[in-house]
Amino acid sequence: LKADGRFIVSTPRDAKLEENPFHKTQLGLQEFRDELTSIFESVVVLGQDWRTGRFVTLFEWQKLGNLSFFVAVCSKLRKNEA
Repeated sequence: LKADGRFIVSTPRDAKLEENPFHKTQLGLQEFRDELTSIFESVVVLGQDWRTGRFVTLFEWQKLGNLSFFVAVCSKLRKNEA
């Protein structure tokens, strides 16, 4: 990743509630965030509804509650990861 680059990644929401053959490893929100913040200094997690494609902040998600994916935009690799 270049110094000014961005890494964008997603994971299904509540993935552990149902088996998904397309995902070998499934992470909950806290695990997803913890894994990324161990590698990147800046991590912004959004929610996405696959039916509409709409992205929302996690604050909005708490009000809506119908999101399908967590999407993270990450930057600034930690020194030990560079």
